[in-house]
Amino acid sequence: MSEAEAGRSRSDSSVTVSPAVQFVDRLRQTLSVQSDNPISLETLCAFEHDALLSIVYFRRQYNSHLPPNRLPPEILGEIFETLRTRRTPNTASLTHRLYDYTDILSALRVCHRWYSVAIARATLWTFIDFAHDPNAPAKLKRSRMTPLHIRFSLDVYASSVLVDFMRTHGNRPRELHLWAEDQGALSRLLGRLNVLGRNLEHLIVAAVRGSRTVAIRSLFLGSTPNLKALALKRTPWVPSNPFPNLTHLYLSSLTRLSIGLLLGLLQHCPVLHLLHIDECDVDVSGFDGRVTGTVQLPRLRFLSLGHLSFDPIRDLMQHLNVPADVLLRLYSLRFWQHAAEDQGFGDFLFTNPYTTSNDFARLDITVGLNWRKVVAESDEAGSGGFWVDFVLHHTPIGLFTRDWEDWLYELPQILSLSNITTVRLCLRSWDILLHLSHYMPRVRELALEEHTAIPETQPEVIAAHGMVAHLCEVLRADIPVSFPNLEVISIDASCNLPEPVLLHEATMKRANDGRRIRDLRIRVDPSRYTKEYMTEQFSDICKYVGELLFFDGEVWKWEVSEVWRAEHDYWELRASEDPMQAMNYWYESSSEPEPEGGAAEESSQ
Repeated sequence: MSEAEAGRSRSDSSVTVSPAVQFVDRLRQTLSVQSDNPISLETLCAFEHDALLSIVYFRRQYNSHLPPNRLPPEILGEIFETLRTRRTPNTASLTHRLYDYTDILSALRVCHRWYSVAIARATLWTFIDFAHDPNAPAKLKRSRMTPLHIRFSLDVYASSVLVDFMRTHGNRPRELHLWAEDQGALSRLLGRLNVLGRNLEHLIVAAVRGSRTVAIRSLFLGSTPNLKALALKRTPWVPSNPFPNLTHLYLSSLTRLSIGLLLGLLQHCPVLHLLHIDECDVDVSGFDGRVTGTVQLPRLRFLSLGHLSFDPIRDLMQHLNVPADVLLRLYSLRFWQHAAEDQGFGDFLFTNPYTTSNDFARLDITVGLNWRKVVAESDEAGSGGFWVDFVLHHTPIGLFTRDWEDWLYELPQILSLSNITTVRLCLRSWDILLHLSHYMPRVRELALEEHTAIPETQPEVIAAHGMVAHLCEVLRADIPVSFPNLEVISIDASCNLPEPVLLHEATMKRANDGRRIRDLRIRVDPSRYTKEYMTEQFSDICKYVGELLFFDGEVWKWEVSEVWRAEHDYWELRASEDPMQAMNYWYESSSEPEPEGGAAEESSQ
């Protein structure tokens, strides 16, 4: 052994005994040698080695006394856990990454102790991406025997790799995300997925391209007793497993999904808390509802059905028995109609007892260019919610409007309106106002907005069918008194200015009967009417209302109640599915210009 190798060996062994003393002594000895002989490369390398180890040692000694490094490994590890950012998959694709390790990898480079603590903490490496992460095998090794959250791409790995993984680590996965570009990979997977998944709690399966049909299959030997959340998007199958503990179910873009298969799946989910079905092609052909039993979902809290046509919605809801306080949201329902007898609102939601929810505090009925919306809600937990909006497809607006208005007359038989205190109406025809007012005795605030301006050249139409004309009829009503507790009225007069004489008579009648309006707010277009003109025309009304206010701004800003927010960490809804974001879309759509001839067509009706 050479002198340099012997020195290196002595240096390495001395590190464990007394590193500081040994390193410094060897450096001192090397520097004290007086010789004209050239230093060998081995001696130089040994000198550099000892010098670097000395610097590293003293840096560790210095860092060990800093406050962050005096924390116990358990606490420091908990802090590292917060650096791992969880990414909740979005229902737009359901193929997003599960995590972001950027901050953790930066922390590993700070010092040796941080690196050692992070590598030794198994729970820090449990989110493993077998799709695009080349370090997935290393993370799997570091996780040791802790529960796992797995993202697996069948485009990168063969299904046999997943099967082998499940067999080896079958008890560890708690969350599994499977996705593929082509649904064929998911079809081939089914025959091989009969492996252990008893501890699986969260399963997402998605394909980028859709299938042509949907069949029913068994997953994980038909036994998933701990599964709590299941999301399927464009899959060629739905599971037939019993799910005794499944609480969250999301189905999207399933093609030719038989309503019988769908009801069979729901039958296996007795404790379901949230059910969301979007853009599924539900097939009702050959379905005989008379011989199909009712599915009992006694714990359902959120029921959302969207981007569906009427027939499957009607058949599905007639076979679901859910609590009266369910938050029911039916959004973007597709209304296709080419003839009066094809479709209608006649019995839609009328025969379902669970829609008679209670304690609603706010009611919003809005007409858009090609859509209609009804929302009844409350801020109180457990009071339920009712949300229905319809989208017209190739439908004559006039024909749809007649069906819509007939359906609104049945609204008091569908909803409990007795506790409504705030109402916002944006309509094309106002004949319904007096009828609805009889069912809402507690209303204190009423906001009205005319969707379509009636041409000023048709004063007889304005007098008979205008918004203010019907409002004044309601205010003058005696037997029974309409809106007996009404205090605040907001009128959007940007389309047609209210007739001062009508408002004067109505407010005077209200004041004389002891039901004085506290605030009367009228939105006007300042470019059309001057302040002097408005003062002259409406000055007499001030005698009979507490305050008369003219303004140029929003009459109504509807804030969606927090009761619609379904809090969970399984997935995030895209904007068109999320009730907390969808309202902005509706109001943006309502500002679209009316097509030529649209207003005339409605007025003539």
